[in-house]
Parts: sequence; C-alpha cells; structure tokens
Amino acid sequence: MEERIKRFELVSDMYQFLHDLPDGVGRREMAFRWLLNYARIADEKLMLTVVDAVTGTIKPVTQVGASPSAREAFRGTFVAHIEAARQTQAPVIVSRIQDSDNALLREWARLENIRTLWTFPLIVRGTVTGTLSVGYADERALTDFAAQYWRRVSESLALFVAIDDRGKQYRLHQGRLEATLGLTGSGVLGLWPTGDIAFHNERFLELFHLDPDQVVGHYTKLLAHLRNQLVDPDAVERTMDEVSRLALEPVEVVAELKGLVPRFIRMRMRPMGGQAGRMQGWLAIFDDYTDERDTTTRHQAFLSLVAHEFRTPLTVISGVVEWLLSEGIADPAVAEQLQVISRESTRLTRLIREVWMNAHVDEPTWQGRETKVSLLDLIRAEFNQRQLMAPDRHMVYDGPEQVEIVANPEVVNAIVAVLVSNALRFSPSHSAIDVAIREDADMVELQVADRGPGVAEEVVEDLFVRMPDPRRRSAVGGIGIGLWLSHQFLKKMGGRIEYQPRDGGGAVFTVWFPRQSLKTRVRRLSPE
Repeated sequence: MEERIKRFELVSDMYQFLHDLPDGVGRREMAFRWLLNYARIADEKLMLTVVDAVTGTIKPVTQVGASPSAREAFRGTFVAHIEAARQTQAPVIVSRIQDSDNALLREWARLENIRTLWTFPLIVRGTVTGTLSVGYADERALTDFAAQYWRRVSESLALFVAIDDRGKQYRLHQGRLEATLGLTGSGVLGLWPTGDIAFHNERFLELFHLDPDQVVGHYTKLLAHLRNQLVDPDAVERTMDEVSRLALEPVEVVAELKGLVPRFIRMRMRPMGGQAGRMQGWLAIFDDYTDERDTTTRHQAFLSLVAHEFRTPLTVISGVVEWLLSEGIADPAVAEQLQVISRESTRLTRLIREVWMNAHVDEPTWQGRETKVSLLDLIRAEFNQRQLMAPDRHMVYDGPEQVEIVANPEVVNAIVAVLVSNALRFSPSHSAIDVAIREDADMVELQVADRGPGVAEEVVEDLFVRMPDPRRRSAVGGIGIGLWLSHQFLKKMGGRIEYQPRDGGGAVFTVWFPRQSLKTRVRRLSPE
C-alpha cells in the first residue's frame, strides 16, 4: 500500500513541478535535471545530450553527479559511441573508457573517474533526438533489469525533448502530463474539466481490457464500455458524477470486476490545480487491489473476532464488579481494588470498541444494521458508567428529552463514548461536562464541552489523524485513534466532527449526525 501511494504522489508531484516551472532561460535544463535527480538510484553520473539530426554532433544539455564545466568540451563534437547509439537505436556499452582512442573522451573519463559508460538513445517517433549516458567508477555488465530501468528513463526523457521541440503552449501542457505516464506501474487516466479524457497509458488499458479507441471522448462513453465488466456499474457512475461536480480533495474508491475470480480495482483521484485557483482537470491512478483487499479482509475479520470474543467476558467482569460496589464493601482495601478493576475494565472495553471500529471502518456492512437510536439515552448511559470512576463530576444537559436518529447503534455508541470519556478524563475535579443537542429536519448536532486544559495549538491538526506525531502528542489512555475513527465513520454516514476551544478554557467537540440512514437519503435523492 505504501508503494502504491508513493507512486501516486510521484506522478502528482512531477506534474505539479512541471506546471509550476517558470518560463525563461534555463527552463528546459531545470526540468531535465529534476528528472535525472529522481531517476538516479546510486552514485551514477548521468549526462544528457541532444544530437544534431544532420551533422551527428552533440550538444550537452545537463548532468547529475558530473562536472558542469567538463561537459562543455564536447559541444559541437562527434563522439563514436553516441553516433553508434544514434545509428543502431540501441544501448551502447563502453568498458574501460579511460583507454578510449578519443583523447577528449579519455581525459574526461579520467577526470570524472568513470570506467564504464552505458549510452541509451532518446527516440521520438522513430528518430534519435539525444542520448542518456550512465557512468560508473567500476567495470560492470549491463543486466536486463538495469537495461529495462534506464530504457524507461530514456523514454521519459525523450518525451521531454519532444515537448521542448514542439514549442506550442497547448502541446507543452499536454506533454507535461504524458511525460509522467512512463514512470508509474499503475494505470493512469487524465480528465479535462469538461469530463473529456485527456490522456491514458497502456497499463490502464490492460487493467480493464480496453482498446485505445474506447478511451476517447467524455468519461461517460468510457463507463458505457465498462458496464459489462463492473459488478455495480451504477455505483461507479454515481461516484464519478459526484467527483466531477464536487471533488476538492483526493477521492479513493474500489470497484469490483466480474469474473470466475473477481478482481478489485482501486482508483485514487484528485483535482489538478491551475493558475488563479482554476481547476485544470483530474488525475486518476488505478491499481489492482485484489491481493491487498484479500489481506485486508482477513485482517479485519481477525480483529472483529478478537473484539467479539473479548467483549463477552469483559461485560461479565464489569457487571460483577459494579454489583459488588453497589452492595457496599466494608473493607476499604477491597473496595479500592474493586475500583481499580472497574476502571481498568472500562478502559479495556474502550480499547476493544476501538478495535471493532477499526476492523469495520472500511466495510459497508455496518450500514446494514441501522435502526432507531435514542441519542440522549446513549449519552446518559455512557456518562453514568464513566461517572463510577469520577463521582465528583456531573453532566449539565441542554436540549430536547427525546432525540432519535437512524444509524448503527454500536457506531453511535462508540462515537459518544469517545467524546464523553475524553471530556471526563481531561476535566478537573468537581467540574461539569456540558452536553447540548440541537436538531433540524436533516441533522442532529451534539456538543460536548469540558473545562479542562483544552487542546494545544500544535496538536489540533493531529486530532483526527490515525497516527498522530508522537513528538506533539502523548496518548493518555486509549490507543489514540478514537477521534480518527469517529471522524471516519461520521464522514461515511454523511456527518462530521469538529473541535474548537471553549471560552474560559476547555475543549468543545461538536458532532453532526444525519437524522436518516444513508440508504434512505440515497432513495430520497434518486428519481426512482
């Protein structure tokens, strides 16, 4: 998964670099040097040259790892191994280059400490426009893996040469996008703001078994070709329609493809910004998600099983301890130990609830267990349970006495538990927890405020992050993902959660729950 995300970021970053590169002298060299720096995997010395199509003489463009001044000696000269690469359109390997018959080349190799030189042609529409030379300080053979890697780099560089030579701004912009396609193992699709397909690569065709002439025009035509392959084509169309209208941040979706062995394709899509804040289109990266999904499903099933198996004995332990405490214990030492057992049981119950949420956050199955939930009853039950460990705190409620939403009770209970437990944990002794509920026709707003120290400014940005920066935030109970999980579930439900500091000190967390279930809201919006 990390490799997939890295590939996506590379393609996006490369496009953004080229888009933001200013016009003027040195623009082309800056672009080539950026790509050579990325392509470099060890201590190779990389030299890029343009070859004159008529005379065969060379013009050095840029280099990485080699001396900028030394390259100028070759400007306008004729070098045998570069001419061989131009004529054969194949890599040329020069071993023991320091023994070359060419005095200029021999002196250059000695100064740069190069013994082996691989030269790859840059081919644009069947013509060699330049070469990429890869130099090493030792003698080495060109392996199949190395040849494939540097050939792909040369192909990308060739695209840059073609872009630079065209000179037209529209073609330049199009070429910037196309140049990125050769540097990713993923399927790539680009869309203009109108929804028309701007470009695609071969991997995209392979993933969906498409012909190039099927990937033209508006994206709705492409979806028509894909309908017979998709298990739920209507859901994919709805997602694309929503993205095309509202996409302001990266979107990730998974589509299932039909077959004896079902395949799952994951799409990560984000809008590409232009000048003056105008969007220039969308960039989508596609990967075969089948194996990763199988691993994730097994992992989530295991977590769910563990949470379920632990929950039952913990419920029994907590119930027995609460009963003993309510009966009254004469021995203070025993009573104190029972309080410890109760506190730690409650803490462990919260951990298990978070494990369950983590196991189901990416699955739609939790939506199938939606029913009417009395929000206020859940809040009071959670507070009463937590108050056993903090009897000097009390709750002040402001709102209606009967508030119902349609949702998964366990999900809502988990979100409420996170808010209430955090408020109690960070509140000082003998203080109140303020709970308020407001409602309208579509949403129910729940606000939980405490009188604690509040959230430090440098920590606010990490509140709803799965793995917060440990240098800025220390976990005080729990495993530090309760707020992140609440944020994820609420987003999937169509709600949201926000934080703001409380006037006079403390923290205020506000949650918006949709009144109706997701299925009901979808049916209401659908013409059927």
